[in-house]
Amino acid sequence: MPRGFWLGEGVYETLLVPTNLPHLPPSWSLHRARFRHGAATLGLPWPGDDTVDRQFTHALQGVASGARLPSHEQSPNAHWWRVRLTLAATGPMSPLSPPERASLWIDIQMARSRIRPPARLQ
Repeated sequence: MPRGFWLGEGVYETLLVPTNLPHLPPSWSLHRARFRHGAATLGLPWPGDDTVDRQFTHALQGVASGARLPSHEQSPNAHWWRVRLTLAATGPMSPLSPPERASLWIDIQMARSRIRPPARLQ
C-alpha cells in the first residue's frame, strides 16, 4: 500500500465524462491544472501533463471499447462516466521525509443519470 494512503498524502480530481466521448473532454485542461496545483501544494512529484493525458486517454478508450463498462445501448440511462484520478505519494513511510515519487490511479465508473450531456459534447 503506498504511503499516500497511510499518511493521507494524495490528491484526487473527479469529473463527469459523456459515455460517447472516448477522448479528453473540453474541460480537461481546467481539471488538469487544478489537479497539478493540488499535487504541487502537497509537494507531490507531478508525472507530467503528457503522462497524465496519455493515461487518462488510454483509460477512456478502454472503457469506450466496452472493456469495463456497458455502452449507452446496453444501459439507456447511463450517459456519464464518473472519472476519479488519484495521485498518491510513494516512498518511505516516514512523514518527515519527502515523497520520492507519486503513483497515478484512474477509476472510471458508470454514473447513472437521466440528464443527457449537452449537444456540444455529443
